[in-house]
Amino acid sequence: MKTKLLMMALGLAVLSSCSNIKEDVSETGTLEIKCGYNSAVTLKSTAAVDPNSFVAKIINGQDAVVKEYNPVSSAPDQIELMAGSYTVEAYSEEFTTPAFDKPVYGGSVLVDVVPGQNRAAAINCTQTNAGVKFLWTDEFKASFSEYAAKVTIADASLDYPKTETRTGYFAPGDVTIDITIGTAPNAATFSKTITLNARELVTIKPVASDAGSGTLTVTITVDTDVTEREEVFVIGTGGGTTAPVGELTEDWSTGTDLGSAAINGWTVVNSDNAADRAWVTKVYNSEIYAQMSGYQGSAGEYESWLISPAIDVTAATYKNLKFETAKAYWGASTTLEVFIMDGADPSTANKEVLTATLAQESDANHAWIPSGTIDLSSYSGTRYIAFKYVGAATTFRMDNFHFGFNPNDSGDTGGDTGGSTGSEILVEDFADVTGPADNPTSKWTGNTNFPIVNDKVYASDGMIKLGSSSDLGSIESKTLDLSVNGGAFTVSFKVKGWTNDYDNKVVIVAAGEEKTIDFTNTGGLVEVSASFTGGTANTTIVIKNALKTDPGYEGKPMRIFVDDVKVTETK
Repeated sequence: MKTKLLMMALGLAVLSSCSNIKEDVSETGTLEIKCGYNSAVTLKSTAAVDPNSFVAKIINGQDAVVKEYNPVSSAPDQIELMAGSYTVEAYSEEFTTPAFDKPVYGGSVLVDVVPGQNRAAAINCTQTNAGVKFLWTDEFKASFSEYAAKVTIADASLDYPKTETRTGYFAPGDVTIDITIGTAPNAATFSKTITLNARELVTIKPVASDAGSGTLTVTITVDTDVTEREEVFVIGTGGGTTAPVGELTEDWSTGTDLGSAAINGWTVVNSDNAADRAWVTKVYNSEIYAQMSGYQGSAGEYESWLISPAIDVTAATYKNLKFETAKAYWGASTTLEVFIMDGADPSTANKEVLTATLAQESDANHAWIPSGTIDLSSYSGTRYIAFKYVGAATTFRMDNFHFGFNPNDSGDTGGDTGGSTGSEILVEDFADVTGPADNPTSKWTGNTNFPIVNDKVYASDGMIKLGSSSDLGSIESKTLDLSVNGGAFTVSFKVKGWTNDYDNKVVIVAAGEEKTIDFTNTGGLVEVSASFTGGTANTTIVIKNALKTDPGYEGKPMRIFVDDVKVTETK
């Protein structure tokens, strides 16, 4: 692939004064901006980036754009600016939703404007999104006549029919890959979540390694220096895991409203009269759960199966199962049954009904009913748990699925309102961090408690600042043993926003969960906290920026200051 380099030079006369001092219009400085981009990871078939499409922005410390222009066709001769720190951005075009053949380049740099001096700002514009394409091999085509794929990020997606050869581009982050085999109403969908990074070109290569075993191996290669990755999807024998597991939990927190429940290795199978209804994930009053409903549907009766990934009863330490169900719009003819099966295809597997407490007509609508502990010790080997819905009326919901749980673990699992606090596992007050209190520009490189720090973390006065105007900042703790008390713990710290108007959220990632915390930005530090379950002996804590949704600033980081981080066991 050819590497293209575009150089755009601009000399700007800058009229300014010292920071935080009344403007003196008699003093001037010069700001010289050079911008280049490298398209080495662009597909050969993708059109070259037009230099005239680039946009440059100069943003002050209050996140306000003071100048926007095309650095090729409309570069100004002179700009008057107050002295201080500015972020200079350049990008080839805005990118907000996934699109085919649309690599986007961008970059930014911080620069201090000083009167009477010349400042040079060099922006290296690299690819800011990631490409995904599918390579269907001849062997795969010989095994499956009908197939398609979909890649979803947040609430946006691209469909890849089997004839699609283009590369789709996505913002960096977690994406869900759905591979569908067959056609409705007998299609089966298998899902996997991977993480995309900027400057990646990811090739997904499904390979039917053994048509008899029903295993689909998906090899993912990256067209940059990123290490190759391999994912395994299980086709025809259930789920998206690489092997049966001795413990399995599912709370559907990665699902989207009315998205398919065929996520995280779960499978949805419909009968031939259920083409327009199936098990989905539903978001309601901040809860996320799996749901199937024939209420006000077009078919006379629906049959839809929700099937777990493979579980290994023999390998399980605790051979038991529990979950919760709820109902609404009760109809006497609608049924929900729970089966244990020796295969993932309900039409061919041997299956038995499990005795469980399920939501009934006498229960309140939307009330969660515990199943009770279901003993599976009489079974062995690889099994699947299946929820079978038949009917045209009642809405049934399922949540908090847990196979292989410790019955002696009575620790709190209720979320952020959990039990009393215990020992402090980590305390960090950033006392040795020095820098400007309001406008830090020096990078903070981490310490013993937080050894993993990206390059958008800045040293402030006894605290740290996360993020720039265009890029996320994040810190990750050392490995912590958070396995006590059933893995329950709380993360707390003090936080304030860069500006009062836009910066009022922060994200905490721990124990496989990501929580976005809202706070009131008053200009001073306020304390926030979040409780987690599922801590292990090798847990790390990540604190990072949330993204803005305000018009004109969509996808930009909410810049924040962080201080006094504590990680505490929850009893």
